[in-house]
Amino acid sequence: MLQLKTTIKDFLKCEVGAGKSASFWYDTWTDFGQMGQGICELEIRKDARVFDASRNGQWVLPAARSDNCQTFLVALTDVGAPEHCKGCDTFLWRNCSGTYNPSFSSKETWEQIRARSALVPWAEVVWFKEHVPRFSLITWLAMLSRLPIRDRLSRWGLNIPTSCVLCSTSCNFPLE
Repeated sequence: MLQLKTTIKDFLKCEVGAGKSASFWYDTWTDFGQMGQGICELEIRKDARVFDASRNGQWVLPAARSDNCQTFLVALTDVGAPEHCKGCDTFLWRNCSGTYNPSFSSKETWEQIRARSALVPWAEVVWFKEHVPRFSLITWLAMLSRLPIRDRLSRWGLNIPTSCVLCSTSCNFPLE
């Protein structure tokens, strides 16, 4: 069963250029991640872009009134203020190695979020190079005893024969 413990915010990061498309509060553009409404004393609008907190390549923010705000303002000196000459903001996607790239890969994202299970001995019988997806799916469900076949229907209380439809002998499928 797939269990998502991460959200899209964990995969997306913004590299600020001019700061006109990156949201100040809701995009991950600093090491602090997405700030939401964490530091309200900065007096920055909820819908502000990173560009709105700067002028002429310098940060324009009020003095710190708390330790959190002080830490954030110190960290901003390392980031550098957005400038028009830096170009557009670039949104980056995290890959399997933990680095960020400008391109999205569904395969690498899937590899990061999926829960791996032990390989079952019958996997190569069901999933092989030239398999027919419809047949492989039915076979896979049968191997997991998830098809609504006679033995399963009888466990649900239906009054039906439990003999095999193909050979009329007693079926010995594993019961769950």
